[in-house]
Amino acid sequence: YPHAFYYSIRGPRRDERPPDVGPHSPWWDRYQTFADYCRRLSWLNTDGTHVCHVAILGESDYLPWEAAKVCYQQQRDFNYLEMRHLWEDAVVGGEGIRLAGMHYAVLVVDGLMHLPAAAVEPLQRLARAGRLVLWGDLPPTLDGAVRAHEPAALVAAIDRCTPPDLTLSPPHPDIRYRHQIKNGTHYYLICNEGMAPVETTVSVPVKGKRAWLDLFAGTEEEIAGAATLTLPPCTLMVLRVVPEKG
Repeated sequence: YPHAFYYSIRGPRRDERPPDVGPHSPWWDRYQTFADYCRRLSWLNTDGTHVCHVAILGESDYLPWEAAKVCYQQQRDFNYLEMRHLWEDAVVGGEGIRLAGMHYAVLVVDGLMHLPAAAVEPLQRLARAGRLVLWGDLPPTLDGAVRAHEPAALVAAIDRCTPPDLTLSPPHPDIRYRHQIKNGTHYYLICNEGMAPVETTVSVPVKGKRAWLDLFAGTEEEIAGAATLTLPPCTLMVLRVVPEKG
């Protein structure tokens, strides 16, 4: 969110952080490009459907990170699920968890957590259905759940419940992604969070007319063959797929 547009940078405002992004900035003459980039990203992430079938259990004051790191680095998108939803307003059954229009086919529980009595029964329901994955040491009350102690085992357990939504060849730990559906079109936001360029080929299960969108430059390039991608550090590209009609 751009802010700190100062009329003057006299006095302590000169050292304000984050730095001034207004007319005193050395890149002010390129601000329109940056603003357009933010606008396009905001449009993509508004009034659409987030495609995500993995949840990691959390609490209002605690979000575990170790399993999340594995999911990020293996391109398995996830949302955190606050524990209270398990007994307050989520539908928990043999197909997973349904909440606020989302369907989570697998729930990952990471690390030692306090499990209220109300949470045990819905978690056991998921365990009996094979949709509960335990990462690390957890209480023995969750019998039947799949236990994973290494990244490969965690990814394999997730994939048994929901297939990968995006794959890279070769894979790379610095790539993050998000899948949005808007107006019937699929958008895969793919970002390089590392400090080195990444060269890979992207595959997705959705079939249709594909194109690379560069939201910063405002350009698009149709894809005829494999969706190859060279992504510089700290850069985002969007794979757009217009599904085939049939």
